[in-house]
Amino acid sequence: MLKSLAWLAVPAALCALPTAAEAAPRSLAAATARLPETVDALGTSNLKGLRATKLFAKLFPALLQEADELDEGIKQIKKVCQIDAVNAIEDATMAGETSDEGAIFLALTGVDEAKAVGCVTKIAKAEMAADATSEKISSKADGTLYRIHSAKKAKEIFFAWLPGEIAVVATDEDDKALLERMLSGKGNIKKSKIASRVAKLDPNATLSVVWAKEETIEGKKVKGGELKVAVQGGMVTGDATAELESSKDAQEVVSMIEALKSLLGKMAPGATIDAKASGANVILRAQMPEAELIKAADQATGKRKKR
Repeated sequence: MLKSLAWLAVPAALCALPTAAEAAPRSLAAATARLPETVDALGTSNLKGLRATKLFAKLFPALLQEADELDEGIKQIKKVCQIDAVNAIEDATMAGETSDEGAIFLALTGVDEAKAVGCVTKIAKAEMAADATSEKISSKADGTLYRIHSAKKAKEIFFAWLPGEIAVVATDEDDKALLERMLSGKGNIKKSKIASRVAKLDPNATLSVVWAKEETIEGKKVKGGELKVAVQGGMVTGDATAELESSKDAQEVVSMIEALKSLLGKMAPGATIDAKASGANVILRAQMPEAELIKAADQATGKRKKR
């Protein structure tokens, strides 16, 4: 990813940190109205409340120490555009396909279309070349597609601006066809592999994800599932459901998790994990005190600094 778009990693980074519930994400509504049926993974996160949590105050600065490009991108946007990239993102929704291609929908606050285009153009001039310019490729009532281009460097990036202050970029920012495909589904995600799971997304959760990508984990084929993360009363809670090929596989996975409980207890005394099988599904709940998670992060950061 170009440094000019490094800040787009912010929502992904923030999604890794839990927070309290906020209003339903604008980005999710925009995404489900436009994504195609080829999407087989969808995740959404409210980020506004995250910034007020102890976890964010502790873990995000540590994350920036490890991610130099992200840190530099955020600082550059602040310097060049006078935009706080972290606080400007209220919520984010990320969609993916089996090929790992997809798009990120960002619901912004305090940044209108003109300001967003101007900022991306300024940064492109610094990162690409001084001749970088922006142009509208298409403009419709339901959104505008922009191209940022440098003839001198033969580089270009694309992004879309949708009504309601929603910015959209493809996972490959120079792939115009991919971006257009991610925006032209006309709600056909209802015909996708995750159609039955989309309704299980919790728009008020810290992080809510559904997927239907087949993956093999510890010799077991996982056909899809759901994940939700929340924090309440000082506890971080993760609820997950994984669909396996058979009830036998599901029960074997539960047995494996049960066998690991004692090890988990030694590593994180305050953490708990419970699992049960329901047909071919494994239903899992993991909990950990917020304070213990912060402590573990402190210890991990300290070890890396000593290296």
